[in-house]
Amino acid sequence: QSPTSFLWHTAKFRSYLWGIETDKKQYGKIPTKIPIVSKITDGQPVIKREQILGYAAKPPLSKISDKLLGELFYLKVNDDSMNLKYPKDSIVLVRKHLNITSGDDVVLLVENEKEALIRNVKFHDDIVELIPFNSNSEYETRKINQNETIVQFIGKVIGVWQQF
Repeated sequence: QSPTSFLWHTAKFRSYLWGIETDKKQYGKIPTKIPIVSKITDGQPVIKREQILGYAAKPPLSKISDKLLGELFYLKVNDDSMNLKYPKDSIVLVRKHLNITSGDDVVLLVENEKEALIRNVKFHDDIVELIPFNSNSEYETRKINQNETIVQFIGKVIGVWQQF
């Protein structure tokens, strides 16, 4: 392998790994970015420009197809309601519009609440159970009747990144 070829592959991998934009002419295709979202608010399961903290590439060594990148976003964990799984300030990777089943960790909006939640869910007929995994007694399991309260499932947590 020539030194030029090695430098091209090294630069391309670095840009992929860190989400650094590269010159199209020099390195080829610019890596597709996944938005990093601070929070989802206002009862709308739509990511607003002011909620985007930045962009990052897909996780290295992941088996995520490039076709799915438009269905993904990273979400910063802003509270300790799931701290046994996702500590505050960790970043979760969420896939939108994925089938949600009992036992999944999901991002959801509950009617009349200002901010989306990350919770483990269990389904019992028309009841959805929102289970926090935390060491703080402030957060308790909630049971919501979906015939009385609208619950919007935004996506399923498929990965997490945290600093140690």
